[in-house]
Amino acid sequence: MTRREKRLVVNALTRLADSLREVRGFHVAVDAPEDANGEWFLDVRKGKRAVSVQWRRGFGFGISAERGPGFGEGPHEVVSGIATAQHRLVALLNSGEQTRPPEPLPFASLRMFRGVSQGQLAARLGVQQAAISRQEQRREVMIGSLRSFVEALDGSLRILVSFPDGVSRVLTFGPKGKR
Repeated sequence: MTRREKRLVVNALTRLADSLREVRGFHVAVDAPEDANGEWFLDVRKGKRAVSVQWRRGFGFGISAERGPGFGEGPHEVVSGIATAQHRLVALLNSGEQTRPPEPLPFASLRMFRGVSQGQLAARLGVQQAAISRQEQRREVMIGSLRSFVEALDGSLRILVSFPDGVSRVLTFGPKGKR
């Protein structure tokens, strides 16, 4: 995309950027990808405070506010709507609060965090409650089973691979249903 084309693209991130430009004292910079469907970045500053936003169609707004470099870690928080993202960014910049990377959760804690009982999850998956209990106790799990469990919680499974040089990539396994 040319610079002119990048300026003309209207999406959720550019609308968020426009709304933040109206807030007194905020400095907003948009970094557009070469491909309009790629990952967009938004940097918002207020004095010495800064917040970074990652956005890609269908994935929501990834928000990070921290001191020092945090490159390659991915966003600390993810929100879905423009109004929610704007509210969170304004709060972070006005308070000076920092975000933190999400803590890893055991599967049972993730299920409880989503407000789903073992029995409810079992019903969604068409298995017995005892099968959910056994699965939550395992140290190793098949990716297909994990994907099914996460999808039954209305989520989607993404596996992030991180390398010592700071590069991180999401691992894919091909289309759903293929072995």
